[in-house]
Amino acid sequence: MVQANDPDLRHSFASFAAEAGASLQLIGKALGHTQIKTTERNARLRDDPLQAMVDLGTFVAEIL
Repeated sequence: MVQANDPDLRHSFASFAAEAGASLQLIGKALGHTQIKTTERNARLRDDPLQAMVDLGTFVAEIL
């Protein structure tokens, strides 16, 4: 289970995991959710998956 109390971090984790292809059920389990609706709210999915991957690559490059 992900031990993070910062809501932005949890939202980012859920969104990146969903965009990478993880199922909402798996993401919800990792975050300790008991309701799929909670996971759906946390996983802010983007309309443009290609732009999401570019943004993820930029984010990773910035932290390295």
